[in-house]
Amino acid sequence: MGPHMAAVDRRHCDRWPVDGDAAIFCLDADQFGRILDLRLFDCGHGGMGALSPESIRTGTRVSVSFGHAGYTARDGRVVGCTPFAEGHRVAVRFEDRLMAA
Repeated sequence: MGPHMAAVDRRHCDRWPVDGDAAIFCLDADQFGRILDLRLFDCGHGGMGALSPESIRTGTRVSVSFGHAGYTARDGRVVGCTPFAEGHRVAVRFEDRLMAA
């Protein structure tokens, strides 16, 4: 693996190709209530990648709902947003539901 590969993919969990829709609801105070409709690229236990018509700031806390049966809404944080095709590729890392006390 070359030095450039490590910068491209820093995922901690596997993702699988998904063709479907999702929506991001922004939770941060300065963007609270902003909703973006997304087209999914991939999804896994730890996060997802999707195409968004608009940019969203890296670090934004979000709630993600999915248009697929069997996918549960998840909270997460935007860890990347880059121009891509006719919009922006958005990467979201899901937060763990169970926190250690």
